[in-house]
Amino acid sequence: MVGSMAKTQEFIKNVIEKKLATGANLDHFHKDCLKTCKETYESAIDSMEKTTADVKDQDFYKANVDLSAVYSFIETCHDCLVETKEKDDGDFQKFETWVKGIAHDCLGKVVAEYYKN
Repeated sequence: MVGSMAKTQEFIKNVIEKKLATGANLDHFHKDCLKTCKETYESAIDSMEKTTADVKDQDFYKANVDLSAVYSFIETCHDCLVETKEKDDGDFQKFETWVKGIAHDCLGKVVAEYYKN
């Protein structure tokens, strides 16, 4: 999960913030969408940190809730990209596929641990 947090932060810096900085010709819908994605990805990082702490404390129910939040935050950005017709942006597509895969994998492990106890 620590690697996922770092990669998400890198995506924010290397993709979202660059698009915002160089997006002089972006309309306000696209700028608002990128800002929304930045905020929701930052919130996803917070939820990843909470998940890590939850697992360390063996609170698998709370870890499940926090991981679900990660998925919801990523989906919020996706919805915004669909509305602005940017859903086909390769950078976002690759990142979204990767992070959803990580969240899904972790969620499966957390649920298995929850039901083991």
